[in-house]
Formats: sequence, C-alpha cells, structure tokens
Amino acid sequence: MQPLKRYLIFALVLIVLSVYGYKRMAARIEARPVITHHEKLRLRNDAYARHVAASEELTQNKVYANLAEVEQSAGKKQLVEVKEKRGFKVDKLTHSVYFLVPQAYAVLKDIGHEFNRRTQGKHFFTVTSLLRTDEQQRKLTRSNRNASPNTSTHSFGTSFDISYWRFDGVKQQNEKLQKVLEEVLADFQEEKKVFVVKERQSTCFHVTVRPE
Repeated sequence: MQPLKRYLIFALVLIVLSVYGYKRMAARIEARPVITHHEKLRLRNDAYARHVAASEELTQNKVYANLAEVEQSAGKKQLVEVKEKRGFKVDKLTHSVYFLVPQAYAVLKDIGHEFNRRTQGKHFFTVTSLLRTDEQQRKLTRSNRNASPNTSTHSFGTSFDISYWRFDGVKQQNEKLQKVLEEVLADFQEEKKVFVVKERQSTCFHVTVRPE
C-alpha cells in the first residue's frame, strides 16, 4: 500500500473515532440532570452550641426565668406578641408563650411569606413552640427527651419550632410540602439568617435566629 494511501486511511479512522467520541460525550452531557439552586442546597443540622451562642449574642445573654419577666419585657417592647401571618399559623401552646424577640418574629414572618409564595399562596405550616421560660423548660424536660435539661434557646425568645408533620392544620406526612419547607429553611441557612436542627421525636425543625 502506498504511503499516501495509508496516511489517508489512518486519518479517516481518526476522524471517525473523534466524531463517535464526541457524540458519546454529548449524549452523556444531555442526559445529565440539571441541578437547580434549591437542589444544590441541603438543610443542615447545626450544632446546638451554635444556637446557644447566637442566642446569647443576640439578647446579651438575657434568659427569661418566668412569666413575670416575659410580661415586663413585653411592656418594654423587648419582646413582641406572635400572631399568625401569611404562610403560618401558631398552634395552641402548652409549654411556651406567644412571644419572641423582634428579630426572631421578623425572620419567622419572612419564612412564612416565602413558604406561602412557593406554594402559590395555597398552604401554611404550623409553629408549635415559641418563647419558653426556664420554669416551663424544666416541666417539659420530664416528658420530652429533646428538651434540654440546661437552658434552652427557647428561653431567650430567639427560637421557634416549625412542625414538618403538620401542614394546613392536618397532622400527617406531606412530603411535597415538607420539601418546600426544607428548601426555604436551607435558603435562610445559606443567607446566614438562622440555625436549624431537626428534632425527630417532636417532628419539628428547631429554628434559632442569628445576629445580623
């Protein structure tokens, strides 16, 4: 075979292999799923020590021992009454009271608004716990192993619990709405607005607001 002919055949083989390889690569790229912003983010369990540190900084280490102290601070506008807003409702509370520090209430309202927006204004989640005094905390510890025997961040008025087992007032699992809620909380984590920990026995997300 003449050298020129061998060269042309060799060149043709290289071209065919190159085209075949390119098509395989293009097929793999096309088949690869598109990862959205929300799929990249995953809700993390933040160490509880971070919740405590944030609460101490935000309130200058102010812990509410009893209801008398809560009423006094509410009168000074250091605590604000929590009422249901767009995207969330507050459960009937038995071991906490309807108050938070202003920063925490503002973030709760923002979370509710964003959840409501992402569900086209059709759904809401339930808040199951707000400010809990030290006195209430001691009582709760006897019946709930998730309740810390030490000072809880609930006692600072900086934390609230959101049920992931109750949407639109119905107590049952809703994986679709739970995923939306997790995405919203993951975004707030990413924006350094909150710390979150999932409490499985209580079926809730314990959310603590971070200092700005």
